[in-house]
Amino acid sequence: MKEYAHFTVFTLAGMALNVGIISLLVSWVGAPYGISPKVWINISALIAVVVTMTWNFLTYQRIVFKEKERI
Repeated sequence: MKEYAHFTVFTLAGMALNVGIISLLVSWVGAPYGISPKVWINISALIAVVVTMTWNFLTYQRIVFKEKERI
């Protein structure tokens, strides 16, 4: 049950991180000169996916599904 709770918390945190990064890049930073807003949205989404995948991998590996110590 503890593993399930950790999985749920870190997955929801990853989802919030994804949305936050996209919102930050699209709304606050804006498209750099020479890049259309539609292309910038896609670039922002790609950046958010890479960051979120890294977040998920590291938290799942080190916290959620860490190997139990063997005696």
